[in-house]
Amino acid sequence: MKTVKLTAVLDYYDGIQIFAAGDAIGGHYIATAIDTVGDFDRYLVVGVRPARLRELRAGMLDLRTLLLEAPGGEWYTTIADGTIDDPLTLEPQAGPLTATDYLPEPGFLLAGDAPVEEADLQQALAKGKVADLSGKLEWADRRSGDWGLLTAGGVKSGKAVAGGSALDGLQIGKSYRFRCAVIDESDEFFCSRQALYLAGFEGA
Repeated sequence: MKTVKLTAVLDYYDGIQIFAAGDAIGGHYIATAIDTVGDFDRYLVVGVRPARLRELRAGMLDLRTLLLEAPGGEWYTTIADGTIDDPLTLEPQAGPLTATDYLPEPGFLLAGDAPVEEADLQQALAKGKVADLSGKLEWADRRSGDWGLLTAGGVKSGKAVAGGSALDGLQIGKSYRFRCAVIDESDEFFCSRQALYLAGFEGA
């Protein structure tokens, strides 16, 4: 049975509404809340390409379009009946997703990620808000600053400071040790969340 783990909360309102997830072999997924089963939230989950997920997070792609791009039309549901760090079991579903009422209305966009300055990163480091990660680099987009590292605990995604050079020299598929500042962020959708910002790296 396929399982995924949450990698980033993308929309929060009285609970997690949309999140990104990864599987054990580096696959990427998007999940959106569709209903509840007892006391637990149930989510629609589809596989996504990393580049399209980045476009969603930047507010450049609407959620419905991304969900309908699921490879092979495959889609799943999962019930979040554990903690936020527990693996989620995916239940394959039959029939076209368009025949359900699970899809959001066209045009639903996420707010773009708020920019973080170098001073914010240094302040987080000074306060000891640091995360050290080791793994293989899955993607690094120098334009957006987004990156993903396949660690022993699944894919961890983060960012680099806008307009900086933190991603220079990184090679896709190579193993690294990342030192990240953990920065608290909020916007109109989020009560609170934490993001990983690359502060430095070395080859593993």
